[in-house]
Amino acid sequence: MKKEAEAHESEDKKKKEEIETKNQADAMVYSVEKTVKESGDKVDAATKEKVEKELAAMKELLAKNDSEQIKAQLEKLQQAVYEMSTQIYKAQEEAAKATGQAEGQQPQGENAEGQKEEGKTIDADFEVKEEGKENK
Repeated sequence: MKKEAEAHESEDKKKKEEIETKNQADAMVYSVEKTVKESGDKVDAATKEKVEKELAAMKELLAKNDSEQIKAQLEKLQQAVYEMSTQIYKAQEEAAKATGQAEGQQPQGENAEGQKEEGKTIDADFEVKEEGKENK
């Protein structure tokens, strides 16, 4: 039985790797679909189209169950998603800056002149009052 296990060890490793690759691709497909839906107008049409094209190609490959092609397509899909994510983060940053400036807020940690406020300490006195005791 041990010899049999050793004989099929390489086949088992290959099968395990194929399953892990397919699971990773399935998770990526789900994640990308969710991101595309949530991104709305934060991403330009060309980038969104590219991601959807790569996503469709991945779904096709998952149906064929070809591990090597799935790995290659996974790389392409990750690159497309990276571009899309970059645009989403830029749009969120710009929106946050616009909102903060519109409300007259300053970036956190800066004073009115735009200089960083580091190491400022406030000296204060305090008194600890115990409950149940009356001060006379």
